Amino acid sequence: MKNNKISMVMSAFVAVFFSLMLYLTPAHAKDVDIWADSNYDFKNVKAFSVTPVEFEVNKHVRTDELSERKVNDYNKSAVLMAGYDVLNKGDKLTENALTLSANIELWDTSEVWNEPYTSWETRYHTRVYRDRDGKEYYETIPYEVPVYHPGYYTYYSIVQVSYEARDLNGNVVYIHKEMSNRSALNAHYEMYERITKDFFSKFKNHVKDLKKAEEKAKKEEAKAKKAAEKAAQKAAAAAALSQMEEESSEA
Repeated sequence: MKNNKISMVMSAFVAVFFSLMLYLTPAHAKDVDIWADSNYDFKNVKAFSVTPVEFEVNKHVRTDELSERKVNDYNKSAVLMAGYDVLNKGDKLTENALTLSANIELWDTSEVWNEPYTSWETRYHTRVYRDRDGKEYYETIPYEVPVYHPGYYTYYSIVQVSYEARDLNGNVVYIHKEMSNRSALNAHYEMYERITKDFFSKFKNHVKDLKKAEEKAKKEEAKAKKAAEKAAQKAAAAAALSQMEEESSEA
């Protein structure tokens, strides 16, 4: 009984949060959270083993068979477009490969009713008149008219995906969670493509940052080593000079 109450409360919370998200976000917005294991060497990653996309079972994940097939096909294409190899079923996972899984947490459409309203707009009328000599004059006269704007629906497509990359031992080493909200009807698959591209873009940027940091550390290490060698040479020269002075004084 207690678990049922908790489930009902959580369902109500999700529904309220989902509704507020539609009203408070602009026509196109996204939210991204990324975590990377600082102890894992991403620079050596050459391939991905792609697992079937998982769809959470809740009222905010409403897909069809075609969409599910398309997202699974696209994931492998995205790996290749990002410059990595795809491990086929049966291929042995190596230290240079990661297992990529995607969990779709939101795949929904909602609508917001925009109330009809009336606004006043300015129109212009040009009047022509003549003076006693027959010369024409023009006068533009502004006037206000009511304009009725009928009500209409604004449709929103929302997609949220959580990606996880696991190493050879099954440890999660990289997480990318992204929610995208667009003022459009049935734009879910296109949004999923963009989110997946964003995943690989940020993953590759992380690898680039690691390589830059490694190169910087090597340069600093080489610089420190050179400075140490120079200091050692200077100290050795000073010691030799001191010894020569001592020997000269003894003579």
